[in-house]
Amino acid sequence: MKMALHSYVCVLISVTLVTFALGVVEFDDVKQGGVRSCLYTPTPCGICGPTISVTLRFRNSLKPPFFDKTITVPRQPQRELFHFLQRAADVTGEIVFTISYSPMVGYILDSINGQYGSESDNSFWDFLSENGSYDCGVSVYVPKNGETITFNFTNYKNAGYILKK
Repeated sequence: MKMALHSYVCVLISVTLVTFALGVVEFDDVKQGGVRSCLYTPTPCGICGPTISVTLRFRNSLKPPFFDKTITVPRQPQRELFHFLQRAADVTGEIVFTISYSPMVGYILDSINGQYGSESDNSFWDFLSENGSYDCGVSVYVPKNGETITFNFTNYKNAGYILKK
């Protein structure tokens, strides 16, 4: 228990430091290929947003084991998507995820419920809303109140990317 709490605190501090360094993200009005660009903008107060509720949908229809789960995370301070993802995992126990860090986009999802993306079949975890996909990591995007974010296990072809050979 102590080790898990220590690990949680270390990740929380790391994500917070990265967030302060990068700032809050807003969207560019221009869509390129259906992907929404995240723009970094400084925030004057860090993680002091209003209380919001966000719905997270976890969908894998690409390869077994298939799943489609929806979890609402109510009444949380507005902050980076990572914190809502973590809260959904902590409260329900239905979601287990792994992340890794990329200097260009922040923390990105590697797996959900044991399903990892793969270069061999070009699969990956995409996260999107009703307005399209995002090209930033879960530690950078800040959801809005009432927003539904879908974590969709897909591949480049299904997501609309054109692969050059």
